[in-house]
Order: sequence, then C-alpha cells, then structure tokens
Amino acid sequence: LDGAGITHWNKDTQVDKRLLTYPSNKKHLLKQIIFIPKYGIYFALAKDNTLQLLNSLLHCTFVFDADNGTILCMLYDIRHDILITAGVGGLKMWRYLHHKCERDQAGTEQYFVLHRQHPVKPSQWITRIELNESNNRLLCVAQKEVIVLTCNGDYLFTISTAPCLPLTDCCYCPTFKYYITASIDTAMKLWSEQGTMLHTFTSHSKAVTSVLMHPQSDIIMISASLDKSLRLWNLETWEQIYKLQVCEHGIQWVGLTRDNYLYCGTARDITVWSISFVAHFFSQTRVPVSGICPVMRYNTHKTPRVVAVGEDSSVRLISAATGQAVCTILPPPDISPLNKILDVGYSRYYGLFFLLIDSLNIWVYTSRTNPSSRVDHWDEDILKLMLLATEDVTGTLGVSGSIQCLTVLHNHITVDGDEGPVTPTSVNLLVLALQDGRLVFVDPVVQGLKYHAIAVHRDPLSDIRAERIRRQVPSDDTVSRHYHNILISSLSQYHGEGVCGSSWQRVHPARGYHCKQRQQHSPAGPDAPLQH
Repeated sequence: LDGAGITHWNKDTQVDKRLLTYPSNKKHLLKQIIFIPKYGIYFALAKDNTLQLLNSLLHCTFVFDADNGTILCMLYDIRHDILITAGVGGLKMWRYLHHKCERDQAGTEQYFVLHRQHPVKPSQWITRIELNESNNRLLCVAQKEVIVLTCNGDYLFTISTAPCLPLTDCCYCPTFKYYITASIDTAMKLWSEQGTMLHTFTSHSKAVTSVLMHPQSDIIMISASLDKSLRLWNLETWEQIYKLQVCEHGIQWVGLTRDNYLYCGTARDITVWSISFVAHFFSQTRVPVSGICPVMRYNTHKTPRVVAVGEDSSVRLISAATGQAVCTILPPPDISPLNKILDVGYSRYYGLFFLLIDSLNIWVYTSRTNPSSRVDHWDEDILKLMLLATEDVTGTLGVSGSIQCLTVLHNHITVDGDEGPVTPTSVNLLVLALQDGRLVFVDPVVQGLKYHAIAVHRDPLSDIRAERIRRQVPSDDTVSRHYHNILISSLSQYHGEGVCGSSWQRVHPARGYHCKQRQQHSPAGPDAPLQH
C-alpha cells in the first residue's frame, strides 16, 4: 500500500504492477490489507478506521463499521477462520459468513458475526496484534502493556511496561519463554511470564519499530529501527551478534514471506533479504576460545561434539545437540600462564583426550569423569620407540623428531610390507606430525605401538586434521562409501617427498611393533607433487 494505491511486485520476475489507483484528489485511502486465499477476497482497513470487504478485483463490496471507526489494526487467523480486530474498544473476534449473510435489527446485511471479545481500559488502545500459532499465543500490544491471550481469546496475563514510552511491537521466544517488547525510546526489554523485566537491549539509536523471531532458530531475534539497521540478537547470551544497514531511510515495518524471506518497508521503498546467518548451537565457555575443532564420529548415530580450547589451556568437550559442556579439562598446573598447550586430539571411541603439552610430552585424559582426570603420560622415552628408527632407539629425538601437532583418525590404513599390503587391526589411530615433515600413525592406547610412518613434506608440519567425506561411487547399484582425507598445512609450498614403505620389526615385547623406514620416491622424482 502506498499513497497512490496498491502495487503488486514479484521478487522472482522483478516485475511490478499497479493493481489499484486512488482518485487524484484522495490519498492513503487504505492502511492495511489482508488477502484470504480460501475465499479469494481481501479484508482492508480504511483511512477512517472502518473495515472494508474487497473482491478479487479490489472493488469494495461491503463496508463494516463495527466500533464506530475505532479499529486500529486487524489480523486473520487462518487455522480458526477468524478475523481479529483491535483498537480503542479492545479486541474482537469475527466470523466471516461467505455463503450467506445475516441482517441486523435495522435490516442491513451483515457478513461478520461477533465470536468473542476482550475489552481493555479506556486509556489503553491496542495498536498491534501478533499471533503465534505454534505456541497458542495472541499478543495484544497496547501503549504501556502487553495483553497475552490464547488463540481462542482466553485471557492469560498482562505485562505492564509502565513508565516507559509507548510500545511499538512485541514477540515471544518459546525456547526460554521470553517476551520481547519494543518501544519508541530506542530500547527493547526482555520479560518473563511473571511480568519481571530481565534485560534491556539499548544498541539502536532511534525508535525500534519491529521485533520478530528468526524463522530458522528459536534463540535468535531480529529487530528493525528507524536508524536504518537490522540487528540480530542471541537470547541465550543477551548479546548482539550481527548488524546490517539495509536502506537509506528508517525501517517502519518488517515481515517474513512464506519462503522465509525478510522484507523491510520504509517510506520510499521495500527491500527483500535472504536470511542466511544461522548458528547450529551456542555454548558458554566462560573463557576466550583460542581453538575449536569437531570430533570425528565412529558411529553416525552418535550426536556431534566439538572440542574447544581456551586461552588458559583448558579444554571443553561440548555437545552440539544441547550446547552443554560434557567434560572439562582444567588448565594443567605444570604449564606457565604465558605458555599454552600446542594441540588437542580426542578419540570418542576410547573417550580419551591427547594434550600436546610440548614437543616431547603428551598427556592423556579420560572423558568419563567431569572434570577430566589424567590417566597417562607419554614422555620422551615412550616417544623414542614411536618416532625414531629401530637402529636409533638409543639416541635422542632432537629437534627434527619433535611433535608439532596431532589428530585422531578413525579409519583403516594399508601399509606396504615385505610380503605385500598389510592392514592393522585397529581403526582408531593417533596421528603425530613431526618437525621433519613426517606423519606417524600410533596406537592411542598401547604405549610405543607404531603402525606406520610416512614423509609427506620437507618442511615442518604446522597443522593436521582428519575429516570424513562421503562420496558416491557410480555403478549399477550406487554404493555410498566413507573416505577420510588428511589435510596437511605447511609454511611453504606443497611438494611431495615421495612415499615411505615400512617393514615391521619387533623391538620390545611390551612396546609392540616399530616401523623401519625405507624411502621410495615416485617415478617423477623427489620434487614432484604428491600424487596420493
């Protein structure tokens, strides 16, 4: 609706069409219009606050003056087939008679029959109504209070916002059972169902005109203001998470289309936006987070989890389904506050954390207790058996054999042995990345048991992560298989060092097996790019 009439616009074809033009001597004849697909008609609220019935050609066929021109807003409940009007006299629910009309005492035909009503104080005019069908809430926004009703019109309670300035909008958060009100004093307030004010949001610089919940998240609220901005708020942390300047003029109203597009209306134009800022979960860590990585699942039926490392060297295992911390590792006492742990790996199959304290020490924690407890310590003597060659077990690791980072891999590996390809029985492996560019695959439970080692780069490895990738193998019967990629990041360009084969030798009855290296360069030479 604009001052000259009604315009129809299609966002897909970008074509607009003038459906109705007012006479040249009249402007702003209609204030609100609602289309009823069931009957193919329109309910319109006129400038003189009367209700009009328009046909499919937008021709007025009936004028209904229910409260002597005191209707200020209206809403149509599709589920109950009820028209809801509100204004000076309170809230009223009407049933529309489509097939036949009734006559009043004066003999005038009537297409609306009063179903229920809820009066209000003479000083409180209802200026806006919001319907929340999923939670059976009908919010009536008056000047200084919010009247909460059920969708059937039953009274629940009233939230009094006095002595603040007049309200402009209200919405309901079903997750936390919050009511959010917006007013012309640039503030948004958070209320409980008992009418207690919990928090005030004060980031807008001008009057807040609209508030609504995010269509894809129950904990994110969207607010619009005359300061030309849209803002997203996290109702769990009570903080602003996003801000966007969407137009050159103040936003007077916003809404959602059926396909969840957000439209913003100003005095001069309408803009349509695609909402793409959605977070899967929020979690409070109480400390700044320096690193985060997802946990590889060995079973697809398991809920996803995330490992977060704090700046104080604390580690938290967080459930992505609930956002709660499942297990917490307190900061190790042996680490100076000026230093931090180098890397963290978590094996969900064994429920073990592997903390790389320094290049020659790995601490093992269990997730079966909260806070987590240390169950093992891999020192330099244990790492010798896994990182050095067989003939150098009595030597020292040195700088070239120091560990830079680590990760946990859940997959079988195939090793070229003396008698052909062999595969270890364990599918849960701990991968260590070394200073000399090697990857070492070890057992996460048995100390000193090394399965394989491969030289992947000539420079030190700075990061390594294991991911699960689903690929489709085309065949007569399409088979879905799981593959694992090891992503390697270095400080220089990627050049392959060839592939290392292995010959298995027993070095200690209690320590398991050790891998003796032999270099096998690719046919293209040692400087060729890594092919596999």
